[in-house]
Parts: sequence; structure tokens; C-alpha cells
Amino acid sequence: MKVTTQKINGNEARKKYGHIYQDMVNRIRSGYYSGKLPGINQLAKEYSVNPLTITKALDMLTKASMIEKRPRVGTFVKHKRCIAVLELDKMHSGSHSLSGSTVYDKIIRGIHETMDSHNVSVLFQSCSPTEKEFIESLKRDVDGFILITQQDIFDNDLTLFNDIPWVKAMGDIAATQSPAHVTYNNKIIGIQAAEYLLAQKCENFIFLGNRAKGIFQERFCEFNDRLESFGYSPETIFASYDMGVNELAELIRESIKRLYTGPETGIFIAADRYAMVLHQVLYSLGIFPGRDIKVISCDNNDYHLHGLFPRPPVLDIRMDSIGRGAAEMLIKLISQKKLSEFEKVIFTPELIVNKESSAVKTAVYAN
Repeated sequence: MKVTTQKINGNEARKKYGHIYQDMVNRIRSGYYSGKLPGINQLAKEYSVNPLTITKALDMLTKASMIEKRPRVGTFVKHKRCIAVLELDKMHSGSHSLSGSTVYDKIIRGIHETMDSHNVSVLFQSCSPTEKEFIESLKRDVDGFILITQQDIFDNDLTLFNDIPWVKAMGDIAATQSPAHVTYNNKIIGIQAAEYLLAQKCENFIFLGNRAKGIFQERFCEFNDRLESFGYSPETIFASYDMGVNELAELIRESIKRLYTGPETGIFIAADRYAMVLHQVLYSLGIFPGRDIKVISCDNNDYHLHGLFPRPPVLDIRMDSIGRGAAEMLIKLISQKKLSEFEKVIFTPELIVNKESSAVKTAVYAN
């Protein structure tokens, strides 16, 4: 009985200093607390608790990097750090704000959630690497960068950031010498797609995507090679990035009419951006996705898959994990006052069978 009472008291104590911790977090973020904090005894009186409870709450704030204790001086709110998430695109023009629904939504969310937990504010920006004046101005306002680069950005475009901590998120791990890099394994996506469709007993295979771009070319080659190892040769619907919706729909419609052979047909959508148009075309032809034709998509981008029914099985390239990983890596560089560190994190894509399901493993075949 005595042990039970102590446990209850312990839980109550944790609730008390946990509540005080959260309240002080809110006060710091709102600007109510800035500079030196009131003393422990004063805070204890204000919150109507004993000083030990305040000490534990302050320890939590210290661990969260929100305050710092200076011996014989007092406890102070730490300078709130700020980082920039910067999309580098040589074709960029117009506003520098990286906002709204984009293909980077999940990366942005992962970064924002992680930085928020570290009390770090985030600027989301976009520019061309040739806009040196804008970049230099931004460098004066932030403690570090998470760089999201397009495929036309190379190592020599990143030398502007050599004097400030930065981490690269996304992109081909083999195509850059970036010291700190968080991305996904693109090479196995085509293999995973082929194995999923094989597991669905497909005998006729179609690839829908853009072969001209590096990552999509790699997805196609691995998809093709894996199927060929089982004696199959996939058909292709190659769509360029600058193709309009109507033109894309017509291309897919004529191709499906020619290539569709029934429920044994499987199609690999190399990027979610093509999924909506494909679904519309299939319905117009009286073909029900998932039942009359097996579909596997890639990226798990809510912007492109929103409202799609049925939502296709999708290979999730784990942008949210990439965002969180890049944020944690940058926090470490800033905290340790390092400009760079050779560290690579490569996430393995996961097959999601529908929006609500958890990740499941793709069936693995032996030739």
C-alpha cells in the first residue's frame, strides 16, 4: 500500500512539473519571458509549488535548449535560433517564399516539427544559386541551412554555403560531395515496384513516367531489369514534364487502349503526379483501378494523391523522415559549432497499401 501511494505521488509530481514546463514553453515562445528568468523561489511562489518542482521543470527547459543556466548570474532564455530551408532551382523566378502545397510538403512538415521541438524558427525560401545577393542577405539572418536542390544543381553551386552550417536534403547520394546529406534509396524503387506487381500475379507490365530525368530513368531501368530477370519485358508510357494535362490524358488513353490486356495487367506510376490523370482515364475507359488493373505508385505525395479513389498502393520515399533527419543533423552541426560533417543518411522506401495502413514489406522473389 505504501509503494502504491509513492507511485501516485510520483505521478502527480511529474504532472506538476510537466505542466509548469509546458506553461513556461508557451511563455517563452510568446515573448512573455525573455532575457533573465525569475528566480526559483519566485517561480515556486507564482506556481504554488515547492522549489524542487520548479528545478525539475527548468531542467526540462535546459534539455530542450530553451534556457541556459549561468553560474552565479541566473537562468536566461536562450537566443532563439533561426534556420532557412532553401530550395535551389536554376529556373527559379518570382517570389522567394517556399509555401503552399508543393511536392515538399512532407519534408517541410518534418523539418518544422523537429525545429519547433528545439525552439528554432524556420524560414522557407526558394531562389536560384545565381542570386548571390539574396543568399548572402539570408545568411546574415540565419544560423544554418537545409538545402533542397533540383537536378541541375551541382557541387560548385553550393560553395556559397561553405562558411555556414548546412545539410542537403533529397537528391542522388552518388551525385554530390555534400558533407551532410539526408535522402532516400532511389535505386531500389523500381525493384520494389516490380516485386509488388509480381506478387499481384501480373503478367503484363506497364511503366508510366519520365525517362529523361535521372531519378526516373533509374526507376525505369531497375523496374525493367527486375522484370526481365523473370522473363517479362515491360511496356512504356513515357511522358515529358512539360506535357499539359489534356495532352498527358490523351497519351495515356491511347496507350492503355493498346496495352491493357485485363486484370493481369500491372502499371508502375513512377511519380504520384501522374496518378490523378491515370485514374481519370481508366474510369473513362470502364477500367477500375486496383480491381481491373493493378497499380503501384511512388512518392506518397498527399498533394497529388488527395481525394484519389481508390488511393493506390504507393512506395513512400519517406519525405517526412528525411525532413526530420535533416533537421536533427543541422541542429547537431549548429550546436557543435561545425560548418560540416561527413554524414550520410539514406532511408529505404516503404510500401504503403493505403492511406491508413502502416508500412509493410514488399514480397521478395528469388530468381
